[in-house]
Amino acid sequence: MTLDAARRWSFSGTVAVVENAEPFWQYERELPEVDLAVFASGRLSERVLVWLASDDMAACRLVHWGDYDPVGCMEFIRLRERCGDRATMHVPSRVEDLLQTFGKAALLTDQLDTLTTLRRLAAPPEVAALLEMFDRHRRGLEQEALLI
Repeated sequence: MTLDAARRWSFSGTVAVVENAEPFWQYERELPEVDLAVFASGRLSERVLVWLASDDMAACRLVHWGDYDPVGCMEFIRLRERCGDRATMHVPSRVEDLLQTFGKAALLTDQLDTLTTLRRLAAPPEVAALLEMFDRHRRGLEQEALLI
């Protein structure tokens, strides 16, 4: 689909932006209220960001579901900067329990530069809550843990 064609396609439902493949294929288990899922394949493309931020998509609600680590938080901020308050991050209450059980320290240590950058930003509430969890537990969590 060309960028011009994407700009002409409008949608007014709920769109999930899903970071990884396995959660993308199973998004309905975790996000049953979502009408459409977009596979980010890690980092969402500029073309998709332009489309989601377009006037044609202004009526849709966006839910970012990525890893609970610095890169996932930064991707949510990137989406939110373009789409404003209609973008939220999927952070269910069980994330902290899963982080303690299945979290990985390497998700923070390998992303130290991104974590440092996040701390300098005015973080949305979802990201601020995750930063506190990262500090408490010294781990990040891959989104696949929610499918266990």
